[in-house]
Amino acid sequence: MVVAENGSLLWNFSTNDDVESSPALGDINGDGKIEGFVVSDDRNLYAIHGKNGSKLWKFWPKAPIKSSPAIADVDFDEALEVVVGTDIYIWDLQ
Repeated sequence: MVVAENGSLLWNFSTNDDVESSPALGDINGDGKIEGFVVSDDRNLYAIHGKNGSKLWKFWPKAPIKSSPAIADVDFDEALEVVVGTDIYIWDLQ
C-alpha cells in the first residue's frame, strides 16, 4: 500500500500470496515516473505503476526468490535493472 503525506491511502496492490520483502522503488523504464517492485510468496516479482498501483508486469524466475528486489545499473548501459536473488538464476529483464 502507498500512503500519502496526510495519512490517506493512495492505492493498494494485492498479489496471490503474502509479501514479506521490502519494496524497491525506481524509474526503470525511463518515463519519469517511479515504479515499485515487490516479491510475493507466490514466487513472482511484480512491477507496479507508482502513480495508480496497477500491475505493469510480473515475472516468475522458475526458482524461489530469496531476497527483496534491488535496483541498479548492473551492466553500465545507463538503464536501471531489477535484481533479485534466487536459488539458481540471476535475471536481467532489460
